[in-house]
Amino acid sequence: IGTAQLDTFVELHQRVFPAEEMVGWCSTCSDGQALTDVNAGLHEFFVERASNTDMVFLSVDTALQQAHIQCDAFINRSNPAVSAVLMDFTALDVRIVVDEASRVGLDAMLRGKETLTDTEAVTSLSSSLEALETSMVKLKDMLTSCIGYVEAVGSGQRAGDAALGRAMADACSAVPHLDAKEFGDMFNAGLHDMLM
Repeated sequence: IGTAQLDTFVELHQRVFPAEEMVGWCSTCSDGQALTDVNAGLHEFFVERASNTDMVFLSVDTALQQAHIQCDAFINRSNPAVSAVLMDFTALDVRIVVDEASRVGLDAMLRGKETLTDTEAVTSLSSSLEALETSMVKLKDMLTSCIGYVEAVGSGQRAGDAALGRAMADACSAVPHLDAKEFGDMFNAGLHDMLM
């Protein structure tokens, strides 16, 4: 990608998101080498076009060779007078924060890189079914606890907590409304797909 294309990209992004300020840029690598000559040149390009001189460079290793996603972040701490010739990248601490749904997807990506033999695939299926069973038991226990709480509040044995009641109502409203037959059909179809 040439500088003209990058200039167009930056201009279009600023046109669509005028309130946003560029604070950094990201790149991917597949060999674990986040800092390269190309990335140093790209970093200089973005620093020249941003009002923020402390531009962050984030590199994500897409090879997934480790049991976690390797993300590295750097900032150039070199003297502006010599930054065109010498860049002093300093590593920053990176913490990946994701919601539970995204975590499930990331875990599946990391596990999906493994090539399974037939025996391992059967073991994997068995562990998936065990995980499903464990999740169902936990769900049943949580529902039993919630039902007990609601019954105790309803009978006057316990004082109600408005925040807890609101959280329970929000959780119930997030669950799609299906009759037992629809749920059974959907669950069995999903289970059938998993067993295939």
